[in-house]
Amino acid sequence: MNGNTLIIFAVFTTRRLRTVTNYFVTSLAVADWLVGTFVMPIAVVYHVTGEWTFGRLICDIWVSLDVCLCTASILSLCAISIDRYFAITKPLRYSKKRRSKRLASLMILVVWLVSLVITCAPLFGWFLLTYDEKRHSSNICTYNQNKVYVVFSAMGSFFLPLIVVVYVYLKISCVIAERHNKLEALNGQKLKVKTIKYVIKYKY
Repeated sequence: MNGNTLIIFAVFTTRRLRTVTNYFVTSLAVADWLVGTFVMPIAVVYHVTGEWTFGRLICDIWVSLDVCLCTASILSLCAISIDRYFAITKPLRYSKKRRSKRLASLMILVVWLVSLVITCAPLFGWFLLTYDEKRHSSNICTYNQNKVYVVFSAMGSFFLPLIVVVYVYLKISCVIAERHNKLEALNGQKLKVKTIKYVIKYKY
């Protein structure tokens, strides 16, 4: 919580920290900060008391915030991985075309819009999803248990971002390993040339 606050404060008050990568980090920090501020306290009270006492409206708001903010946090990690991928694999081209504040802002906007779509889908009956009335019964407040929505939200909030992040970082690892091997081979050739020159110099 304090760490996220410091990140947000530092980026907004220090011009030199307003880089493209730090924009994505700030988006992640904002999502985590909002979770700690609006979601976790109610979750603690609910867990301690063992029953929901805040009413139906607060339940809908709390669950929606939880889904939206957690999704935004995961998608922000996905955006950071994509940013790192282009910066490492195509540094010159990325610095000219990709690493722009406008594009970063657009990617962050997409992250939050996708999070809102996943959150609001069951509330408005989108994609043939139904509002789950049972989750308000018996003084409980749970997530929407509609099977279509569970699959839809799980894919958008976790599995697809997970696949993207794993794939991107594997590609980054391969690129770094390839460059390391090339650098070692180049250094080996330079050392071999120096050795030959040294032998020729002192032999003749």
